[in-house]
Amino acid sequence: MSKNIIGGIITVVLGGTAFTLSQADIVDHFSEETGMNRQEATQYVESAQNQLGSFSDIGSSFIEDGGYATSTAQSLDCTNYTYEWESPGLSCAQGKLQLQTVGINEVVLGNCYKALDTDLGDKARAKIRECIRDIDALNANYDLPVVTELLDGNAVAELRNTNIYNKSALQASLEQN
Repeated sequence: MSKNIIGGIITVVLGGTAFTLSQADIVDHFSEETGMNRQEATQYVESAQNQLGSFSDIGSSFIEDGGYATSTAQSLDCTNYTYEWESPGLSCAQGKLQLQTVGINEVVLGNCYKALDTDLGDKARAKIRECIRDIDALNANYDLPVVTELLDGNAVAELRNTNIYNKSALQASLEQN
């Protein structure tokens, strides 16, 4: 995502199309989605804007993480091993399937993000909507039992908030121009 932040106005290029967003719109979406009050949401958004990378870089990271999750899932040996995270409510087979789902959804979102750094012409808005759906799907995965067993609550909250920040920027872009 190419960006220029000037006085609370952000210009981003998504899919080859320039969008001018207001920080206030991003904060509003973020606050609504997370339940944070406006001041907390503003602080988070301002902090996140200082750490922005390109969607291509973010996408590559998701693809790498997704590949790791799917290969880890494939390597689980439910016949010969019992894993720490297994419980009466989470079998190895279920955990394996859930981890595979998370990995696939990370790769899908990563590919969508990478596409936002290409010239999509008149398909840019459709790709933005697709990425928003992919963010929602991945965030829903964070409620899967295998995720809550493998990651601590703070890590899951930060992953979710980072995704919601990106979603908020994408939603704000659809409302502009």
